[in-house]
Amino acid sequence: MKKALLFLLAALLFLLPACSPESPPPSHSNRPDGCQIGEMIVLNAPSWKKNVYHEGFDRPSGLCRDPLCAHDGANGPCPDGETMGIPRRFCTDGETLFMLAKKIEIGSPRYGIYAVDPAGVDPMRALAETDNAGTYGLSVFTADSRYLYYANSLYREGADPNAETSYRGDQVLEIMRVPKNGGRAESVFGSLPVGDGFSVDEENYYLTHASDSGDVVCEIIPKRGGGSTLVPAPDGVRFGSLLYSEKGYAVFLCSAESVFTTVTVTERINRSAIAVIRDGRAFIAADDVSAYCTVFPYDGKIWFSPFYYEYEETKELPTGNGDETVMTDIYRLGDGTVVSLDPAAGERHRYRVEGGTLIGFSDGVPLGEGTDENGEPVIVRLTLTEIDGEGDSK
Repeated sequence: MKKALLFLLAALLFLLPACSPESPPPSHSNRPDGCQIGEMIVLNAPSWKKNVYHEGFDRPSGLCRDPLCAHDGANGPCPDGETMGIPRRFCTDGETLFMLAKKIEIGSPRYGIYAVDPAGVDPMRALAETDNAGTYGLSVFTADSRYLYYANSLYREGADPNAETSYRGDQVLEIMRVPKNGGRAESVFGSLPVGDGFSVDEENYYLTHASDSGDVVCEIIPKRGGGSTLVPAPDGVRFGSLLYSEKGYAVFLCSAESVFTTVTVTERINRSAIAVIRDGRAFIAADDVSAYCTVFPYDGKIWFSPFYYEYEETKELPTGNGDETVMTDIYRLGDGTVVSLDPAAGERHRYRVEGGTLIGFSDGVPLGEGTDENGEPVIVRLTLTEIDGEGDSK
């Protein structure tokens, strides 16, 4: 009997994951539209939308794994609960999902911040309640391996929050952090102008500032102390969110100059770019990024859809104001391809996408979203075929 028990214990120990310091952490990334933890892609979405994608799923899933949960709070806190209003934003440190959601209970703070077990085994935990009194507090939500970061937006002294006309200059941002396992929230940066951006990795804080003249700089502040470094943005772009970083460089999604085109009326076609900061200077790694498709890091590369537009037709469409309609020019904003960019080597590869629009990769499989015969969402496994040459795009 003793030998049998020892054999069973040895088998169980063999099956347990290694916990040595050399064990790599779970792969993860934070992206502009959500995050990825391991093979699970979690997109920002309201509580009633299924927003979890995985290669092992046939349909998008919610975060609540309890089949008996009513999602109304009666069974305890629920990440898909009715009390979680619009919006819900997600980020991760590689172990836990963090969720920012507008709470709709009477008398509650504007937003609640929660830790969510991605496996759905442990209950959701409240980590912080924002003191957000303004209207810009959703501009920051991210994490490193120790802290969760968010922004409060506060009215300047003397500004009237109930004024008929509100100006961005009436408010300021305060960057807050809370330990990822819960604790007291503390201020990291206070009284930042609305419009400044904040990002973080394991070594640095990144503040992006815009001057009245439109010039944009990224201020890199080492966590371990020392002087900060100011890096001007390349001509024609504005720094946005941090996409990816490694020792010695950081990759940012940027806004670029829009294109204006006219058929019936003049339309503005937005465009993005990708910039890399290395050795105290920034350079553009891609200036042909679509602003209408997701941009995300995966396996050390940045994936994006190239900037493209093509006029298709002009149709009479409703404006949403009663029965009012207006003639509208319709453009196709994509050419059915995606690009992978290696920011370290500067290499890029272009792929034809078959089956849908790329959302991300799970277990190495490219995934998109489609609908079944009933109009319900399904997960589609896409096919990517590499194209020789970059081709032409507008």
